[in-house]
Amino acid sequence: LMELGPRATGKTYMYRHISYYTRIISGGRISPAVLFYNIATKTLGEIGIRDCVVFDEISKVSFSDPGEMMGKLKDYMESGFFERGPKKGVATCSLVFMGNVDVRGQTPIEDFTYYLPDFMKDTAFIDRIHGFTPGWELPKVKQAEVHLSKNYGFVTDYFSEIMHELAKKNFHPYVNENAELSGDLTIRDEKAVKRLAAGMLKLLCPNGKFSEEELGMCLDIAIKYRQ
Repeated sequence: LMELGPRATGKTYMYRHISYYTRIISGGRISPAVLFYNIATKTLGEIGIRDCVVFDEISKVSFSDPGEMMGKLKDYMESGFFERGPKKGVATCSLVFMGNVDVRGQTPIEDFTYYLPDFMKDTAFIDRIHGFTPGWELPKVKQAEVHLSKNYGFVTDYFSEIMHELAKKNFHPYVNENAELSGDLTIRDEKAVKRLAAGMLKLLCPNGKFSEEELGMCLDIAIKYRQ
């Protein structure tokens, strides 16, 4: 996913607190050893051990070897497969690319490529992003008495474990068996919509029992995110 929006909408806060299995990388230089596999220590990188890796402040991110990193990143985003040195592996870690922009009204995603670092201004990379979250549609978090709850909230350590266990379940068969996409779609469009819809269906109906309307709602949101 990619999410761009104004400051103070709680983007980073939400990812940091909703799961212990998330790693947030806020700007700075990132190496293939950190993300994929460290050849010297023979240890897996963040993608191999996390449920989600968030690239925060994406415009300030740099790669130690942009050519190698983008090649491995695009391969992983397409197939879930990564390879570095002697290590070949498959992971299910999600990737989120986030940043702060000030926007008014509806703006196509192509207009945001200026915000990405130069090595990410690659149509093959952007096409592999399943969905785009328009963060400017979220309200800014203001005074505590207005936007912070005084009632029940999530017990986040418990909720985090629930999300971690749900990550092991595959809801793609439910979507494949009950939904058919039509129109001028590429295989990447179809894969992106079905992956997003499966994830949303898992959150909405974690027991695997759902109505046609519920599946339809998940698909509608997934299509909007992809568009």
